Amino acid sequence: MATTRISGPATQAPPRTSKPQRSVPALAGATGATGPALGEDSLNAQIADAALEQFADLGIRRSSMDDVARRAGVSRMTVFRRFGSKDRLVQAVIEREIQRAWAELEQIWATTGTTEQRLLEAFVYAVRFIRDHPVYDRLIRSEPEAVLPLLTIGGDPVLSLYRSIATRWLQSEADHGHIAPADLGTAAEVIARLALSLVLTPATISPSNDRQHLASIVRMLMPSLSPAPARETAPARKRQPRQAARPQ
Repeated sequence: MATTRISGPATQAPPRTSKPQRSVPALAGATGATGPALGEDSLNAQIADAALEQFADLGIRRSSMDDVARRAGVSRMTVFRRFGSKDRLVQAVIEREIQRAWAELEQIWATTGTTEQRLLEAFVYAVRFIRDHPVYDRLIRSEPEAVLPLLTIGGDPVLSLYRSIATRWLQSEADHGHIAPADLGTAAEVIARLALSLVLTPATISPSNDRQHLASIVRMLMPSLSPAPARETAPARKRQPRQAARPQ
């Protein structure tokens, strides 16, 4: 894996207060979504809200476009004109939810103190978002075939998305002098795979102590984000001159 550019000293710089450049990633690379931009059209958003509620109540497989139309208070033809198919509606809803989580994570990253605190708060938010999300929780429990392939055997696009997010955040930390990993690309890969693991198994972390559990994980990550301390070498011992043998 090629080493990603890093710069900046290894010393801890004051926490930055400016928000990093925001770029909400299009989900097309991860899910193939090609639906309309929900935030630009109130009717699209209304239909998506209804779809989210419908999927949470009955699941995706048992929900029809007619169900969504009735819940949204529009005609079935309107839903099809706006989204084209059920698959595209599902993708649009997923895209909006991920964008919502992404915006919150960007806010957390921009306003939290140290790198360690940022990582902790980002992991805590991600685990709670997934664990408490009504649709994702239902899919994992009752329709795993709808989401698990996207995150496992077909998970390369999602992993790539997570990796690019982690790389951008870590590069920003390095540029501000907060971290100096030996290989930023490898560090981003580890964080991305850990995040994907937490998405797949949020229930393995108890809600009562999720912060403590995740804090211990982040503490284990931190040494990989800082340069290894220089090893002190013991001073070389001076060789004593050999004394001439005394005559017998």
